[in-house]
Formats: sequence, C-alpha cells, structure tokens
Amino acid sequence: MKNRWMRLATIATMATGLALAQGPGGPGGMNPQPRGQRSLDFLATYLNLTDSQKSQVQAIFDAEQQAAQALRTSIQQAQEALRQASQDNKSDAEIDKLAAALGTLLGQGAGIHAKAQAKFVALLTADQKDKLSKLPGPGGFGGPMFGPRGPRGPRN
Repeated sequence: MKNRWMRLATIATMATGLALAQGPGGPGGMNPQPRGQRSLDFLATYLNLTDSQKSQVQAIFDAEQQAAQALRTSIQQAQEALRQASQDNKSDAEIDKLAAALGTLLGQGAGIHAKAQAKFVALLTADQKDKLSKLPGPGGFGGPMFGPRGPRGPRN
C-alpha cells in the first residue's frame, strides 16, 4: 500500500514539474505577448498600481523568473531520471530516492514563488491588498498569480 501511495505521489510530483519545466509562455500560447506581461498589465489595471509599483513588480517577477530558470534544467533532468528508473523497473528504494530529489527541486521552486509573492504584497497599499484578496482562489491570488514562469493572470 505504501508503494502505491508513493508512486501516486511521484506521478503528481512529475505533473507539477512538467508545468514548471514548460518555461516562459507555456506550450504554444496563442497570445504573442508573454504571459508575465499580460499578468502584470492585468494587476496594474486591476490594482491601479502606480508607475513606481509597476517597475518594482516587474523587477520582482523578472528576478523570480531568473531564479526559477536555474532550476528548470535540474527539474527536467530529475524528471527524466525518475521516468527512466520507472521504465527500467528500478527498485522502490531507488525510485523513492529519485522522487525525493525531484521533490526537493520542486520545493525550491515553491520557495522562490512564495518569496516573490511576499515581496509583491509588501509593495501594495492597504486598499490594493484588500482588492487583491477579493480575487478568486487561495489567498485572493486566483490560484498562483505568478510562478517560476512569471506572473499569471486570470485565464481567458
């Protein structure tokens, strides 16, 4: 039973990693404007950000994307190693070890994301924070507003 749960967790982890590994803009986006720019534009309009706030938010998103970019290659390599171990029928212990390594990398990505969110929220006025909290999703962020690929706005 433990192995079944571990394999399920591995599959979920791999799916999350695939999302991170897509890189900027995701797979074949239809809008030529980068996803991060669309989201920044949305946030700037929705929260009525000042020019100063816009430039600071852009710097936060850019730094987040740069930090996450360094992880992408490692995540892709860890995913491939785990996939190969599954295909090669490696031992449960080896698969667990590879899944844990991938989980660590994904955790680092989550940390980068959370730190950027905290910096973003710290720039906002009380009214802007209140308005942000009214967006649907956990914490008012409509789900993850921005992640390793840059900020994300509402789905069109």
